[in-house]
Amino acid sequence: MQEIIERFSEIISSYCILQDEEVEGGHKFKVIIRFIDSSRLEGRDFTFPKKRYYSFHWMKEDNSLIIRWDNTEHHPTIKTFPFHIHIGKKENIQESPEVTLYEVLEYVKEIIFP
Repeated sequence: MQEIIERFSEIISSYCILQDEEVEGGHKFKVIIRFIDSSRLEGRDFTFPKKRYYSFHWMKEDNSLIIRWDNTEHHPTIKTFPFHIHIGKKENIQESPEVTLYEVLEYVKEIIFP
């Protein structure tokens, strides 16, 4: 994960890796990344042989939601179920492909440096 974060150093002002370890036949990571525009990303990704749980919560400096990518299985009507995003507010749910930390950082980079 360190390598991925370093690839985006031009948009990152600081970061803290809270967890990055192999566990129970899988891998878990948690990270908080602060960007040069004062927004931040709180991410977690737990990957096991048969299941993956992730959430990447990008928010403004005042903690208001920009986008949250996740795969919690609570929106079965979405075509990309369980993968979805919340844009601007928790209730604004839209389809999304499965994403990784790298893809989320690519997206953030495009917004910060259009």
